[in-house]
Amino acid sequence: MTPRKGYIGVRWAAVDANNDNMLYQLEIRGSDERQWKLLEEEVDRDYFSWDTTSFADGSYRVRITASDEPSNPDAEALTDSRVSAPFVIDNSSPAISDLRASIAGGKLRVEFAAADTAMKIRKAEYSLDGSDWKPILPASRLFDSKQLTFDFETEDAESGEHTVAVRVYDGHHNLAAAKVVVRDVAGSSGDAN
Repeated sequence: MTPRKGYIGVRWAAVDANNDNMLYQLEIRGSDERQWKLLEEEVDRDYFSWDTTSFADGSYRVRITASDEPSNPDAEALTDSRVSAPFVIDNSSPAISDLRASIAGGKLRVEFAAADTAMKIRKAEYSLDGSDWKPILPASRLFDSKQLTFDFETEDAESGEHTVAVRVYDGHHNLAAAKVVVRDVAGSSGDAN
């Protein structure tokens, strides 16, 4: 299966002792739900992918029911089901807040917070005045949480106006970006946009 934004795929293995043709039904249920909802029926292959953008972010399971009905009369058809391990649907971007920057001692200091509702923050970068993106670490030095703070200094910054852009990614590669403009070389805070 090829990764595609907003899509999740599932694969399974099923064996029929006398090599009957098989059909599969897929159902989905959120971790806080009681009833299974039909995803697809009469699937004739051992994989399936679907667009998850109509599902709320959260933890889900899939139930796959196999049937040898295509090769047997209705009264003799057999079925069996298995439930997947939990997986996360996350189509929402992280949020960046409290972005601010100041100049002190010829360096730009940048601070911000990032949070995601479903997944841990996995990566962060900054760009100074449109330069190449450079990786940054959270204040804790570890990408181990859904909520992280960042506090770092950039390379030397000449006096004048500077724009610092930051972007963060969650575990599903959802992206959030923001920028702050610093105009005062005396060390006052910049304006976030």
